[in-house]
Amino acid sequence: MDKDKVQCPLCKDYNSRVIDTRFSKRHLGIRRRRVYIKCEYRFTTIEITVNELRSLRRNQSHRA
Repeated sequence: MDKDKVQCPLCKDYNSRVIDTRFSKRHLGIRRRRVYIKCEYRFTTIEITVNELRSLRRNQSHRA
């Protein structure tokens, strides 16, 4: 089983396909409409991009 797949609450299958893809409001992520192949149950996933900011601190020693 792939950890990224979602199990259907009805038929317990993992196989789904994307039927529609759109940007979410304000383009903060991607909204995907999916359907399970076996039972045709539909659901929505939202994928959000997370930007990780890192700061670099430098210790500046002062010489007299």
